[in-house]
Amino acid sequence: MLGIGFNLALIGYYKYTNFFLGTIDHLFGVDLQIAPIIHPLAISFFTFQQIAYLIDVDRGHAPPYSPMTYALFVTFFPQLIAGPIVHHQEVMPQFDHTITLSPTANTAQPSPTSAIPAIPSAISDTVTQTVNPAESSRSHPLAVGLTIFTLGLIKKIWIADPIATISSPLFDSASTGQILTTVEAWSATLFYTFQLYFDFSGYSDMAIGAARLFGIVLPFNFDSPYKATSIRDFWRRWHVTLSNFLRDYLYIPLGGSRSGHPALNLFLTMLLGGLWHGAGWTFVVWGGLHGIYLGIDRAWRVGCAAWRDQCVGWRCWKDGWPVRIMRWAGLSLAWCLTFLVIALSWVIFRADSLTTAGSILRSAMGLNGTVLGDLVPAHGAIAAALFAIVGFAPNLMEIMHRYEPALGFCDRDRPTPPRWLTWNPKSWLGIPFGILMFFALQTLLLAPESEFLYFQF
Repeated sequence: MLGIGFNLALIGYYKYTNFFLGTIDHLFGVDLQIAPIIHPLAISFFTFQQIAYLIDVDRGHAPPYSPMTYALFVTFFPQLIAGPIVHHQEVMPQFDHTITLSPTANTAQPSPTSAIPAIPSAISDTVTQTVNPAESSRSHPLAVGLTIFTLGLIKKIWIADPIATISSPLFDSASTGQILTTVEAWSATLFYTFQLYFDFSGYSDMAIGAARLFGIVLPFNFDSPYKATSIRDFWRRWHVTLSNFLRDYLYIPLGGSRSGHPALNLFLTMLLGGLWHGAGWTFVVWGGLHGIYLGIDRAWRVGCAAWRDQCVGWRCWKDGWPVRIMRWAGLSLAWCLTFLVIALSWVIFRADSLTTAGSILRSAMGLNGTVLGDLVPAHGAIAAALFAIVGFAPNLMEIMHRYEPALGFCDRDRPTPPRWLTWNPKSWLGIPFGILMFFALQTLLLAPESEFLYFQF
Protein backbone atom coordinates (compact mmCIF):
# COMPACT_ATOMS: atom_id res chain seq x y z
CA MET A 1 0.00 0.00 0.00
CA LEU A 2 2.92 2.33 0.69
CA GLY A 3 4.20 1.88 -2.88
CA ILE A 4 0.74 2.53 -4.36
CA GLY A 5 0.34 5.62 -2.21
CA PHE A 6 3.77 6.89 -3.25
CA ASN A 7 2.95 6.54 -6.96
CA LEU A 8 -0.42 8.26 -6.54
CA ALA A 9 1.21 11.07 -4.56
CA LEU A 10 3.86 11.42 -7.26
CA ILE A 11 1.41 11.80 -10.12
CA GLY A 12 -0.92 13.89 -7.96
CA TYR A 13 1.78 16.44 -7.12
CA TYR A 14 3.42 16.78 -10.50
CA LYS A 15 0.35 16.59 -12.71
CA TYR A 16 -2.65 17.83 -10.73
CA THR A 17 -1.44 20.28 -8.07
CA ASN A 18 -1.74 23.37 -10.25
CA PHE A 19 -5.04 22.15 -11.72
CA PHE A 20 -6.72 21.89 -8.32
CA LEU A 21 -5.14 25.10 -7.00
CA GLY A 22 -6.22 26.94 -10.14
CA THR A 23 -9.77 25.60 -9.76
CA ILE A 24 -9.93 26.77 -6.14
CA ASP A 25 -8.56 30.16 -7.17
CA HIS A 26 -11.19 30.49 -9.91
CA LEU A 27 -14.14 29.35 -7.76
CA PHE A 28 -13.40 31.25 -4.56
CA GLY A 29 -11.34 34.16 -5.81
CA VAL A 30 -8.39 33.20 -3.64
CA ASP A 31 -5.19 34.82 -4.85
CA LEU A 32 -2.96 31.78 -4.77
CA GLN A 33 0.62 32.04 -5.92
CA ILE A 34 0.79 29.10 -8.33
CA ALA A 35 4.31 28.25 -9.42
CA PRO A 36 4.76 26.20 -12.59
CA ILE A 37 5.55 22.53 -11.99
CA ILE A 38 7.37 20.64 -14.72
CA HIS A 39 6.26 17.02 -14.48
CA PRO A 40 8.40 14.06 -15.54
CA LEU A 41 7.91 12.86 -19.09
CA ALA A 42 5.25 10.13 -19.45
CA ILE A 43 4.47 10.09 -15.72
CA SER A 44 0.93 8.82 -16.39
CA PHE A 45 2.25 5.76 -18.21
CA PHE A 46 4.97 4.50 -15.89
CA THR A 47 3.00 5.17 -12.69
CA PHE A 48 0.06 3.11 -14.01
CA GLN A 49 2.39 0.23 -14.86
CA GLN A 50 3.82 0.25 -11.34
CA ILE A 51 0.44 0.65 -9.64
CA ALA A 52 -0.98 -2.34 -11.57
CA TYR A 53 1.93 -4.53 -10.47
CA LEU A 54 1.74 -3.43 -6.82
CA ILE A 55 -2.02 -4.03 -6.69
CA ASP A 56 -1.64 -7.51 -8.17
CA VAL A 57 1.13 -8.37 -5.71
CA ASP A 58 -1.12 -7.21 -2.86
CA ARG A 59 -3.98 -9.37 -4.22
CA GLY A 60 -1.67 -12.35 -4.60
CA HIS A 61 -2.06 -12.34 -8.39
CA ALA A 62 1.62 -11.67 -9.15
CA PRO A 63 4.86 -13.06 -7.74
CA PRO A 64 7.50 -10.73 -6.31
CA TYR A 65 10.10 -10.50 -9.06
CA SER A 66 13.77 -9.84 -8.48
CA PRO A 67 14.87 -6.19 -8.25
CA MET A 68 16.71 -6.53 -11.57
CA THR A 69 13.64 -7.86 -13.41
CA TYR A 70 11.41 -5.19 -11.85
CA ALA A 71 13.89 -2.44 -12.76
CA LEU A 72 13.95 -3.71 -16.35
CA PHE A 73 10.14 -3.72 -16.42
CA VAL A 74 9.95 -0.11 -15.19
CA THR A 75 12.71 1.26 -17.41
CA PHE A 76 12.23 -0.75 -20.62
CA PHE A 77 12.43 2.20 -22.99
CA PRO A 78 10.46 1.49 -26.21
CA GLN A 79 6.98 2.07 -24.74
CA LEU A 80 8.06 4.17 -21.75
CA ILE A 81 7.23 7.59 -23.21
CA ALA A 82 3.73 7.13 -24.64
CA GLY A 83 2.66 3.54 -24.19
CA PRO A 84 1.32 0.98 -24.72
CA ILE A 85 0.67 0.67 -20.97
CA VAL A 86 2.42 -2.64 -20.44
CA HIS A 87 1.03 -5.08 -17.87
CA HIS A 88 3.58 -7.01 -15.83
CA GLN A 89 2.05 -10.36 -16.83
CA GLU A 90 2.76 -9.52 -20.46
CA VAL A 91 6.47 -8.73 -20.33
CA MET A 92 8.03 -9.92 -17.07
CA PRO A 93 7.82 -13.60 -18.06
CA GLN A 94 9.62 -12.65 -21.28
CA PHE A 95 12.44 -11.02 -19.31
CA ASP A 96 12.94 -14.29 -17.42
CA HIS A 97 14.00 -16.04 -20.64
CA THR A 98 17.65 -15.17 -21.19
CA ILE A 99 17.28 -15.94 -24.90
CA THR A 100 14.54 -13.30 -25.22
CA LEU A 101 16.90 -10.36 -25.60
CA SER A 102 18.65 -12.05 -28.52
CA PRO A 103 17.13 -10.65 -31.73
CA THR A 104 18.22 -13.74 -33.63
CA ALA A 105 16.02 -16.04 -31.55
CA ASN A 106 13.98 -18.45 -33.63
CA THR A 107 10.78 -20.34 -33.13
CA ALA A 108 12.49 -22.78 -30.78
CA GLN A 109 12.26 -20.11 -28.10
CA PRO A 110 9.29 -20.50 -25.75
CA SER A 111 6.57 -18.11 -26.77
CA PRO A 112 5.80 -15.59 -24.02
CA THR A 113 2.10 -15.84 -24.68
CA SER A 114 2.06 -19.39 -23.35
CA ALA A 115 2.42 -18.02 -19.83
CA ILE A 116 0.50 -14.80 -20.24
CA PRO A 117 -3.28 -14.53 -19.99
CA ALA A 118 -4.72 -12.61 -22.88
CA ILE A 119 -6.65 -9.59 -21.63
CA PRO A 120 -9.72 -8.57 -23.61
CA SER A 121 -10.02 -4.95 -24.56
CA ALA A 122 -13.62 -4.09 -23.78
CA ILE A 123 -14.59 -2.54 -20.47
CA SER A 124 -16.46 -5.54 -19.12
CA ASP A 125 -16.31 -8.01 -16.28
CA THR A 126 -15.32 -10.99 -18.41
CA VAL A 127 -11.63 -11.88 -18.34
CA THR A 128 -10.70 -14.67 -20.71
CA GLN A 129 -7.33 -16.37 -20.83
CA THR A 130 -7.08 -17.85 -24.28
CA VAL A 131 -3.86 -18.14 -26.21
CA ASN A 132 -3.54 -18.45 -29.95
CA PRO A 133 0.09 -17.96 -31.04
CA ALA A 134 0.48 -16.81 -34.61
CA GLU A 135 2.24 -18.73 -37.33
CA SER A 136 6.02 -18.47 -36.96
CA SER A 137 5.50 -16.17 -34.00
CA ARG A 138 9.15 -15.69 -33.15
CA SER A 139 10.75 -15.97 -36.57
CA HIS A 140 12.39 -13.05 -38.33
CA PRO A 141 12.28 -10.72 -35.27
CA LEU A 142 14.63 -8.16 -36.81
CA ALA A 143 12.65 -7.99 -40.05
CA VAL A 144 9.33 -7.80 -38.20
CA GLY A 145 10.60 -5.18 -35.76
CA LEU A 146 12.19 -2.94 -38.38
CA THR A 147 9.13 -3.16 -40.64
CA ILE A 148 6.70 -2.19 -37.87
CA PHE A 149 9.01 0.58 -36.63
CA THR A 150 9.48 2.03 -40.13
CA LEU A 151 5.77 2.07 -40.96
CA GLY A 152 4.98 3.59 -37.56
CA LEU A 153 7.51 6.36 -38.21
CA ILE A 154 5.96 6.97 -41.63
CA LYS A 155 2.53 7.33 -39.99
CA LYS A 156 3.93 10.09 -37.81
CA ILE A 157 6.23 11.93 -40.23
CA TRP A 158 4.37 11.68 -43.52
CA ILE A 159 0.74 11.49 -42.41
CA ALA A 160 0.13 12.91 -38.91
CA ASP A 161 2.48 15.90 -39.10
CA PRO A 162 1.23 17.15 -42.51
CA ILE A 163 -2.35 16.80 -41.27
CA ALA A 164 -1.41 18.96 -38.28
CA THR A 165 -0.58 21.84 -40.63
CA ILE A 166 -4.29 21.91 -41.51
CA SER A 167 -5.93 21.34 -38.12
CA SER A 168 -3.60 23.22 -35.75
CA PRO A 169 -3.94 26.71 -37.32
CA LEU A 170 -7.73 26.38 -37.16
CA PHE A 171 -7.71 25.44 -33.47
CA ASP A 172 -5.20 28.22 -32.78
CA SER A 173 -7.45 30.75 -34.51
CA ALA A 174 -10.45 29.61 -32.51
CA SER A 175 -8.45 29.90 -29.27
CA THR A 176 -7.82 33.60 -30.00
CA GLY A 177 -11.55 34.24 -30.26
CA GLN A 178 -11.94 34.06 -34.02
CA ILE A 179 -15.24 32.56 -35.16
CA LEU A 180 -14.64 29.74 -37.64
CA THR A 181 -16.89 29.14 -40.60
CA THR A 182 -18.81 25.89 -40.79
CA VAL A 183 -16.35 24.40 -43.28
CA GLU A 184 -13.38 25.47 -41.14
CA ALA A 185 -14.93 23.96 -38.02
CA TRP A 186 -15.52 20.62 -39.72
CA SER A 187 -12.04 20.71 -41.25
CA ALA A 188 -10.52 21.25 -37.80
CA THR A 189 -12.65 18.44 -36.36
CA LEU A 190 -12.00 15.83 -39.03
CA PHE A 191 -8.32 16.52 -39.60
CA TYR A 192 -7.54 16.45 -35.88
CA THR A 193 -9.48 13.18 -35.64
CA PHE A 194 -7.16 11.69 -38.26
CA GLN A 195 -4.04 13.40 -36.90
CA LEU A 196 -4.47 12.00 -33.40
CA TYR A 197 -5.00 8.46 -34.66
CA PHE A 198 -1.98 8.39 -36.98
CA ASP A 199 0.22 10.17 -34.43
CA PHE A 200 -0.63 7.96 -31.45
CA SER A 201 -0.91 4.67 -33.32
CA GLY A 202 2.32 5.54 -35.13
CA TYR A 203 4.16 5.84 -31.83
CA SER A 204 2.63 2.59 -30.57
CA ASP A 205 3.81 0.84 -33.74
CA MET A 206 7.30 2.28 -33.28
CA ALA A 207 7.36 1.08 -29.67
CA ILE A 208 6.19 -2.41 -30.68
CA GLY A 209 8.76 -2.54 -33.47
CA ALA A 210 11.64 -1.30 -31.30
CA ALA A 211 10.81 -3.81 -28.56
CA ARG A 212 10.69 -6.60 -31.12
CA LEU A 213 14.32 -5.85 -32.02
CA PHE A 214 15.16 -6.97 -28.48
CA GLY A 215 12.96 -10.06 -28.73
CA ILE A 216 10.17 -8.54 -26.60
CA VAL A 217 6.58 -8.71 -27.88
CA LEU A 218 4.46 -5.82 -26.57
CA PRO A 219 0.63 -5.75 -26.47
CA PHE A 220 -1.17 -4.17 -29.40
CA ASN A 221 -2.82 -0.84 -28.72
CA PHE A 222 -4.95 0.00 -31.76
CA ASP A 223 -7.33 -2.16 -33.74
CA SER A 224 -8.79 0.12 -36.43
CA PRO A 225 -10.81 2.18 -33.91
CA TYR A 226 -12.58 4.24 -36.55
CA LYS A 227 -14.19 1.07 -37.89
CA ALA A 228 -16.13 0.79 -34.63
CA THR A 229 -19.91 0.51 -34.84
CA SER A 230 -20.54 1.55 -31.22
CA ILE A 231 -18.80 3.43 -28.42
CA ARG A 232 -18.23 0.14 -26.62
CA ASP A 233 -16.63 -1.24 -29.76
CA PHE A 234 -14.52 1.91 -30.07
CA TRP A 235 -13.02 1.40 -26.60
CA ARG A 236 -12.26 -2.20 -27.53
CA ARG A 237 -10.12 -0.80 -30.34
CA TRP A 238 -8.72 2.57 -29.17
CA HIS A 239 -5.82 2.70 -26.69
CA VAL A 240 -6.52 -0.92 -25.79
CA THR A 241 -4.03 -1.09 -22.92
CA LEU A 242 -5.65 1.91 -21.20
CA SER A 243 -9.07 0.26 -21.56
CA ASN A 244 -7.63 -2.86 -19.92
CA PHE A 245 -6.30 -0.86 -16.99
CA LEU A 246 -9.52 1.11 -16.48
CA ARG A 247 -11.55 -2.09 -16.60
CA ASP A 248 -9.39 -4.18 -14.26
CA TYR A 249 -8.43 -1.54 -11.70
CA LEU A 250 -11.37 0.88 -11.71
CA TYR A 251 -14.54 -0.43 -13.34
CA ILE A 252 -14.57 -3.94 -11.84
CA PRO A 253 -13.52 -2.80 -8.32
CA LEU A 254 -16.37 -0.26 -8.45
CA GLY A 255 -18.77 -3.15 -9.01
CA GLY A 256 -18.79 -3.38 -12.80
CA SER A 257 -22.03 -4.49 -14.42
CA ARG A 258 -22.87 -6.74 -11.48
CA SER A 259 -23.64 -3.83 -9.21
CA GLY A 260 -26.93 -1.99 -9.17
CA HIS A 261 -25.46 1.04 -10.93
CA PRO A 262 -23.40 -0.09 -13.94
CA ALA A 263 -24.02 3.17 -15.82
CA LEU A 264 -22.67 5.16 -12.87
CA ASN A 265 -19.63 2.90 -12.70
CA LEU A 266 -18.98 3.46 -16.40
CA PHE A 267 -19.33 7.21 -15.96
CA LEU A 268 -16.93 7.38 -13.00
CA THR A 269 -14.42 5.15 -14.77
CA MET A 270 -14.36 7.29 -17.89
CA LEU A 271 -14.36 10.50 -15.86
CA LEU A 272 -11.15 9.38 -14.16
CA GLY A 273 -9.87 8.13 -17.52
CA GLY A 274 -10.34 11.63 -18.91
CA LEU A 275 -8.50 13.13 -15.95
CA TRP A 276 -5.66 10.66 -16.57
CA HIS A 277 -5.14 12.23 -19.99
CA GLY A 278 -4.57 15.70 -18.64
CA ALA A 279 -5.10 18.15 -15.80
CA GLY A 280 -7.79 20.31 -17.34
CA TRP A 281 -11.55 20.62 -17.49
CA THR A 282 -11.55 19.81 -21.20
CA PHE A 283 -10.22 16.33 -20.40
CA VAL A 284 -12.67 15.88 -17.53
CA VAL A 285 -15.62 16.83 -19.75
CA TRP A 286 -14.30 14.61 -22.56
CA GLY A 287 -14.04 11.63 -20.21
CA GLY A 288 -17.47 12.29 -18.71
CA LEU A 289 -18.96 12.56 -22.19
CA HIS A 290 -17.59 9.14 -23.11
CA GLY A 291 -18.96 7.79 -19.84
CA ILE A 292 -22.40 9.03 -20.89
CA TYR A 293 -21.89 7.55 -24.36
CA LEU A 294 -21.08 4.15 -22.83
CA GLY A 295 -24.11 4.33 -20.53
CA ILE A 296 -26.40 5.06 -23.48
CA ASP A 297 -24.73 2.30 -25.48
CA ARG A 298 -25.32 -0.21 -22.68
CA ALA A 299 -28.97 0.78 -22.27
CA TRP A 300 -29.48 0.48 -26.04
CA ARG A 301 -27.95 -3.00 -26.17
CA VAL A 302 -30.04 -4.21 -23.23
CA GLY A 303 -33.20 -2.77 -24.79
CA CYS A 304 -32.50 -4.29 -28.21
CA ALA A 305 -31.79 -7.70 -26.69
CA ALA A 306 -35.11 -7.60 -24.81
CA TRP A 307 -36.97 -6.55 -27.96
CA ARG A 308 -35.45 -9.38 -30.03
CA ASP A 309 -36.41 -11.91 -27.37
CA GLN A 310 -40.05 -10.80 -27.50
CA CYS A 311 -40.38 -10.14 -31.22
CA VAL A 312 -41.89 -13.15 -32.98
CA GLY A 313 -41.20 -11.70 -36.42
CA TRP A 314 -37.50 -11.31 -35.65
CA ARG A 315 -37.20 -14.92 -34.54
CA CYS A 316 -38.94 -16.11 -37.70
CA TRP A 317 -37.01 -13.93 -40.13
CA LYS A 318 -33.63 -13.53 -38.41
CA ASP A 319 -31.89 -15.51 -41.17
CA GLY A 320 -33.94 -14.09 -44.03
CA TRP A 321 -32.84 -11.42 -46.47
CA PRO A 322 -35.08 -8.64 -45.02
CA VAL A 323 -33.36 -8.95 -41.65
CA ARG A 324 -29.93 -9.18 -43.28
CA ILE A 325 -30.62 -5.94 -45.15
CA MET A 326 -31.85 -4.30 -41.97
CA ARG A 327 -28.76 -5.50 -40.12
CA TRP A 328 -26.42 -4.14 -42.81
CA ALA A 329 -28.23 -0.81 -42.90
CA GLY A 330 -28.20 -0.62 -39.11
CA LEU A 331 -24.46 -1.34 -38.90
CA SER A 332 -23.73 1.28 -41.57
CA LEU A 333 -25.78 3.87 -39.70
CA ALA A 334 -24.16 2.89 -36.40
CA TRP A 335 -20.69 3.23 -37.92
CA CYS A 336 -21.41 6.73 -39.24
CA LEU A 337 -23.02 7.85 -35.98
CA THR A 338 -20.17 6.43 -33.89
CA PHE A 339 -17.53 8.15 -36.00
CA LEU A 340 -19.46 11.42 -35.81
CA VAL A 341 -19.81 11.54 -32.01
CA ILE A 342 -16.19 10.46 -31.53
CA ALA A 343 -14.92 13.14 -33.91
CA LEU A 344 -16.96 15.84 -32.18
CA SER A 345 -15.70 14.72 -28.77
CA TRP A 346 -12.10 15.10 -30.01
CA VAL A 347 -12.80 18.84 -30.36
CA ILE A 348 -13.17 19.05 -26.57
CA PHE A 349 -10.07 16.89 -26.13
CA ARG A 350 -7.95 19.14 -28.40
CA ALA A 351 -9.22 22.61 -27.49
CA ASP A 352 -7.29 24.67 -24.96
CA SER A 353 -10.50 25.59 -23.12
CA LEU A 354 -14.16 24.72 -22.98
CA THR A 355 -14.92 28.14 -24.45
CA THR A 356 -12.84 27.36 -27.53
CA ALA A 357 -14.40 23.91 -27.85
CA GLY A 358 -17.89 25.36 -27.58
CA SER A 359 -17.16 27.94 -30.26
CA ILE A 360 -15.88 25.31 -32.72
CA LEU A 361 -18.82 22.98 -32.06
CA ARG A 362 -21.33 25.80 -32.52
CA SER A 363 -19.68 26.74 -35.81
CA ALA A 364 -19.81 23.12 -36.94
CA MET A 365 -23.55 23.10 -36.26
CA GLY A 366 -24.04 26.45 -38.00
CA LEU A 367 -25.08 28.14 -34.75
CA ASN A 368 -22.52 30.97 -34.77
CA GLY A 369 -24.19 32.82 -37.61
CA THR A 370 -21.18 32.31 -39.85
CA VAL A 371 -21.33 31.58 -43.56
CA LEU A 372 -20.72 28.11 -44.87
CA GLY A 373 -17.25 29.06 -46.08
CA ASP A 374 -15.17 27.93 -49.02
CA LEU A 375 -14.15 24.30 -49.30
CA VAL A 376 -10.53 23.78 -50.31
CA PRO A 377 -10.72 20.99 -52.94
CA ALA A 378 -7.37 19.53 -51.90
CA HIS A 379 -8.54 19.29 -48.29
CA GLY A 380 -11.68 17.47 -49.36
CA ALA A 381 -9.66 14.94 -51.36
CA ILE A 382 -7.22 14.42 -48.46
CA ALA A 383 -10.06 13.90 -45.99
CA ALA A 384 -11.73 11.37 -48.31
CA ALA A 385 -8.45 9.44 -48.72
CA LEU A 386 -7.81 9.39 -44.97
CA PHE A 387 -11.37 8.27 -44.28
CA ALA A 388 -10.94 5.42 -46.78
CA ILE A 389 -7.72 4.32 -45.04
CA VAL A 390 -9.08 4.32 -41.49
CA GLY A 391 -12.48 2.99 -42.48
CA PHE A 392 -11.70 0.26 -44.99
CA ALA A 393 -7.99 -0.58 -45.20
CA PRO A 394 -6.44 -3.32 -43.02
CA ASN A 395 -4.32 -1.99 -40.18
CA LEU A 396 -0.61 -2.67 -39.76
CA MET A 397 -1.15 -5.48 -37.26
CA GLU A 398 -3.49 -7.25 -39.69
CA ILE A 399 -0.94 -6.92 -42.49
CA MET A 400 1.70 -8.49 -40.21
CA HIS A 401 -0.68 -11.07 -38.71
CA ARG A 402 1.34 -14.16 -39.68
CA TYR A 403 4.23 -13.17 -37.40
CA GLU A 404 2.52 -12.32 -34.11
CA PRO A 405 3.07 -8.56 -34.41
CA ALA A 406 1.80 -7.91 -30.87
CA LEU A 407 0.46 -9.74 -27.83
CA GLY A 408 -3.28 -10.33 -27.77
CA PHE A 409 -3.76 -9.50 -31.43
CA CYS A 410 -4.32 -13.10 -32.49
CA ASP A 411 -6.93 -13.72 -29.76
CA ARG A 412 -9.71 -12.14 -31.82
CA ASP A 413 -11.44 -13.38 -34.91
CA ARG A 414 -10.86 -10.91 -37.71
CA PRO A 415 -10.94 -10.87 -41.51
CA THR A 416 -7.66 -11.82 -43.15
CA PRO A 417 -6.22 -9.26 -45.59
CA PRO A 418 -5.78 -10.35 -49.21
CA ARG A 419 -2.57 -12.20 -49.92
CA TRP A 420 -0.96 -9.27 -51.71
CA LEU A 421 -1.43 -7.18 -48.54
CA THR A 422 -0.04 -9.82 -46.18
CA TRP A 423 3.55 -9.17 -45.15
CA ASN A 424 6.17 -11.86 -45.71
CA PRO A 425 9.88 -11.60 -44.92
CA LYS A 426 11.61 -11.28 -48.27
CA SER A 427 15.25 -10.31 -48.54
CA TRP A 428 14.54 -7.86 -51.36
CA LEU A 429 12.10 -5.95 -49.12
CA GLY A 430 15.08 -4.69 -47.15
CA ILE A 431 15.96 -2.32 -50.00
CA PRO A 432 12.67 -0.35 -50.25
CA PHE A 433 12.19 -0.34 -46.48
CA GLY A 434 15.75 0.88 -46.01
CA ILE A 435 15.08 3.69 -48.47
CA LEU A 436 11.83 4.56 -46.69
CA MET A 437 13.60 4.60 -43.34
CA PHE A 438 16.36 6.86 -44.70
CA PHE A 439 13.99 9.45 -46.14
CA ALA A 440 11.68 9.31 -43.10
CA LEU A 441 14.60 9.98 -40.76
CA GLN A 442 15.84 12.74 -43.04
CA THR A 443 12.39 14.33 -42.96
CA LEU A 444 12.40 14.03 -39.17
CA LEU A 445 15.77 15.78 -38.91
CA LEU A 446 14.99 18.57 -41.38
CA ALA A 447 11.39 19.27 -40.38
CA PRO A 448 10.48 21.65 -37.53
CA GLU A 449 10.42 20.07 -34.09
CA SER A 450 7.30 17.95 -33.69
CA GLU A 451 6.51 15.90 -30.60
CA PHE A 452 4.11 12.99 -30.38
CA LEU A 453 0.76 14.20 -29.04
CA TYR A 454 0.68 11.70 -26.17
CA PHE A 455 4.09 12.80 -24.86
CA GLN A 456 2.24 15.43 -22.80
CA PHE A 457 0.45 12.73 -20.81
